[in-house]
Amino acid sequence: MKFEKGMQATYVTTGEVMEIAEIHPHTSGDWYDLRNVSSGASILSLSWSEEELETKFYGWDFPDAELIQNGDPPVQGLNSYADLGKEVFLPADSVARKELPIASGPIAYFGHALAAVGKVCLDGNRKHAPGSSKLTWVKPASADHTDAMVRHMVDANDAERAGDVEAMLYYKAQVAWRALAELETSLEHNGGLEALLRHVEK
Repeated sequence: MKFEKGMQATYVTTGEVMEIAEIHPHTSGDWYDLRNVSSGASILSLSWSEEELETKFYGWDFPDAELIQNGDPPVQGLNSYADLGKEVFLPADSVARKELPIASGPIAYFGHALAAVGKVCLDGNRKHAPGSSKLTWVKPASADHTDAMVRHMVDANDAERAGDVEAMLYYKAQVAWRALAELETSLEHNGGLEALLRHVEK
């Protein structure tokens, strides 16, 4: 993503909000000076690289992001990654968009399951982004999705054998969260939905 002066994000380690105060262009990559917004300090934290901004912070955006972008609020939810500073991810082509029936597909098919995944999202937010006012996926906190998925499957089977239905259901919701996280990450790194749409099911 493109980092600009005035953008803010939360530091994963401490939960403090930091703001880009100065940008120092360099041929090998720009460097950024940050100001601690949470403490109100004017002292700058100097010389952060773009890689550090991407991996050690989450939620890069302008503090009044809903008021910018040509005066129109960004589309939230299914149509954008506004909180992560990403562009709208649905294809612009109308024919391609009709190949992605979100409401009549996954939401209609898996309403209960997606609600359960929502609970896992909320619990993860409380664990990895305590004090955050909105749900935030702190990606660096845990990225071993396939391994974690198998561990949760084992936990679900153990809970089922023990007759603990509540725990079994929760572990299965965690399996679903990890499956979605793995797919989301793969799409982000491999051309997104447009790449997927080029696949022809045989």
